[in-house]
Amino acid sequence: MAFPIKFPHILAIGLTVGVGAYMLGGTTMFSGQGPIDPDNPVRATATAADDPELFSVRARDFSVQDRPNALAMRGRTEADASVMVSAETGGRVVDVAVREGDQVAAGDVLCRLDEATRQAALTQARAAVAQAEVDLNAAEALADNGFGAQNRVPALQAAFDGAQATFEQAELDLERTVITAPVDGLVQLPLADVGTQLAAGALCATLLNIDPLVITGQVSERDIGALSVGMDARVSLVTGEEAEGTVSFIAAVADTATRTFRVDIDIPNPEGTLRGGVTAEAAIDLPPVRGHLLPLSSLGLDGAGTIGVHTVDADNVVSFTPVSLLGDEREGVWVSGLDGDVRVIVVGQDFVEPGQEVAVTMVENGILQTSQAPAQPQDAASDEGVAQ
Repeated sequence: MAFPIKFPHILAIGLTVGVGAYMLGGTTMFSGQGPIDPDNPVRATATAADDPELFSVRARDFSVQDRPNALAMRGRTEADASVMVSAETGGRVVDVAVREGDQVAAGDVLCRLDEATRQAALTQARAAVAQAEVDLNAAEALADNGFGAQNRVPALQAAFDGAQATFEQAELDLERTVITAPVDGLVQLPLADVGTQLAAGALCATLLNIDPLVITGQVSERDIGALSVGMDARVSLVTGEEAEGTVSFIAAVADTATRTFRVDIDIPNPEGTLRGGVTAEAAIDLPPVRGHLLPLSSLGLDGAGTIGVHTVDADNVVSFTPVSLLGDEREGVWVSGLDGDVRVIVVGQDFVEPGQEVAVTMVENGILQTSQAPAQPQDAASDEGVAQ
């Protein structure tokens, strides 16, 4: 059975034959690349060196500046001293004059011991002194008149001196029943209780001297050489408080485990508002470092991977200068390695090579310093007049 040939079939066959004939008579292209003619090679993307005009860049002048320099140290606040105030004589505690958290000054009463036995001992010692004095005076009078032995006087003198020493000791024991603060400080536990029988050397109270407050931290052996006692430091506590202090101690020997050196910073704390045991960060002020503050985008790499910047001289010839990073800020990055005032390429630096002459357009704080700078927009009133 024969199938009828319709017009669409004839049109499809015709198009197929036409396309095939065109392809056989034309030029075949694979992967988007035509035939290579050695007499007329295809050029790649044009470069600035291939252009008859100089490649255009934008540059900015930078001057050397003093960069504030500081060494960061992390540590913890501590009391300058912790004093365990002990009884110097035994006795029963009859009064505790302070409570935990009280701020006391040197000489303030902390505890009182029972005085009854000390008063009795003092009275007895006073009587013994009086009796020894009478005996000594009588013996001296008899000896002077020839009625007593001369060798009896030294013995009575010794007895008088002993009685006098016992009296002075009794007075001192009575004074010691009142226990006072040897230094200014903050009262902390442990603290004696009323009714407790204290022996000589037993604890009455604990005092923390928190003026000054001390921040103790560790500094690496690489940085310790830059520090010296007396340097100023700015301190920020994790509680949000800020203060200023002074380096008061630098260890002479590194910790054998961490190879770091202990550093102490004293912070004045006359009101006692700063607390011990708080995490703190200190910035110790060091001598300033000379450098240039550049935009981060101006940095680049040379063929060896060295960080540097492209500069232009008075003849607009490009140079590449390696730099060392000193630190970064919100305004840019601090670098060293550049001499004096320099003209740094800030736009187009990735498309130039050392020794290349370029066309330079100067910018200052992002504003083009050229007659081709865009004109200022008209004010609203002028725009409305034009619109009308």
